[in-house]
Amino acid sequence: MTSRLQQLEQENKDLKKVTDDLRSLVLSLESRVKSLESSKPGVAVPAPKPSAPQPAPPAKAAAKPDDDDDDDVDLFGSDEEDEDAERIKQERVAAYAAKKSTSNRIIYFLITVSHYIYFLFSQQNLL
Repeated sequence: MTSRLQQLEQENKDLKKVTDDLRSLVLSLESRVKSLESSKPGVAVPAPKPSAPQPAPPAKAAAKPDDDDDDDVDLFGSDEEDEDAERIKQERVAAYAAKKSTSNRIIYFLITVSHYIYFLFSQQNLL
């Protein structure tokens, strides 16, 4: 009976050591994720929130009609702006996908570790 008790105590110590190791690993991963998230300068930053709405400029009562109405029409179809907008959109989508895939892997890992710890504790009736 005492040998069984000693064996259980030893197993309990081993499990506590494993859970402490896992806990330290999770904490180190969490700090690493935080440092990676804060150190990426190329990641899209959310737009700043406006402090106050700007009042609309007063409309002129008697606006003269312009004879040069075709100044704002681009007859040759400038594609430079469209290409730049598309390039910026693709960069932002790629940065978002990279950030999302990294955070998903870490979340799944942490969930797995927590389930493993729960399983170990439930086997020892520590819960």
